[in-house]
Amino acid sequence: MKPRKPLADVLDRLLRESLTVVQDAGALSKRDMEAVAVDTTVQEKAVRFPTDAALLYTALTKLGIEARLSGIKLRQSYVRVGKRAQIMAGVMPTPNSISGCASN
Repeated sequence: MKPRKPLADVLDRLLRESLTVVQDAGALSKRDMEAVAVDTTVQEKAVRFPTDAALLYTALTKLGIEARLSGIKLRQSYVRVGKRAQIMAGVMPTPNSISGCASN
């Protein structure tokens, strides 16, 4: 817990300074600061961890775009081939998911 305390102090000072600047600018009155409503609702988000196939496909598409913007003519963009490879990488079983092959 020790490392968080200095960060909390810095954030507290930053918030106080920000509110002071806004109040000095006239955008915030003392009455506005009498009660504060804090929304602590947490929105779930689908987190996708990048795989080698996903990173490769992203690099492939971005390099294709950069080549086109730079005037480099490619014989093939590999976008369709890369997309198919990415799909197949997601379908392929890993060694530990094949029954009987998991190490004990």
